[in-house]
This record gives sequence, structure tokens and C-alpha cells, in this order.
Amino acid sequence: MARIPALEPQFTPNVEAQLATMMPPGIPPIGLFRTFAKNLPMTLATSHWGRYELDRQLSLALRERDGWYHAIRFAARTARTDLEPGAPRFADVTAA
Repeated sequence: MARIPALEPQFTPNVEAQLATMMPPGIPPIGLFRTFAKNLPMTLATSHWGRYELDRQLSLALRERDGWYHAIRFAARTARTDLEPGAPRFADVTAA
């Protein structure tokens, strides 16, 4: 069970617009982003930071950007965000 439940549709227009900027076109927002969107000012700030961290013009190497992935994963685990359908699980990797 999620520690902080994610927002569910119908979103307010402001939340809908913000979530649309965080996902590829036509893809519904993931649970972590819907959880962040409960605090829209924080969501705006972290999405700007995320765009900076993941931008190709950033002077960090791909290996250094790996830290961003771990920060996102830590946030999801801390909020106890449920895994999305189709998300890889540790058992999937170890079974291969």
C-alpha cells in the first residue's frame, strides 16, 4: 500500500498541464509523478530540476547522471509508490 496515495483522474487543469509536461505525448502519468502532483509548487520545481539533470547539454557524463535515477527511485520507495503495470521487478532481472 502506498504511503502517500497518488492523485487519480480527473485532475485539475493546472495539474493536468504539469503532468503532461512530465510524460511523453499520449502516455498517462506514472504514479510517482501523480504523487508529486499533490504539491504542485514542488512538482514544478522538481520537474525543472529533472529537465536540467537529464538534458544532453548538461556537462555530466551518463555514469554521473545515474545518480538522478537513484534519487527518483529513492523518492518512489520512500513514498511507497506502487509499481506501475509492466514495470520491471528485481525478480525479473535475477531470473534471467
